[in-house]
Amino acid sequence: MTERIAIYLRLSKEDDLVRDESNSISNQRDLIMRYIRRDRKLRNQEIIECIDDGYSEKT
Repeated sequence: MTERIAIYLRLSKEDDLVRDESNSISNQRDLIMRYIRRDRKLRNQEIIECIDDGYSEKT
């Protein structure tokens, strides 16, 4: 059985007016993927990506 890693990427409040994928999401993805690639136990696992790039926590 293949092990999986779920990563959750969320929109930053500063990016809440951006329609395209935000820089915040791209930066989060890059940071997490670098971490995963450097870890021997994680680097060969399947990655499931969940993105919240359309909703802010702002009320």
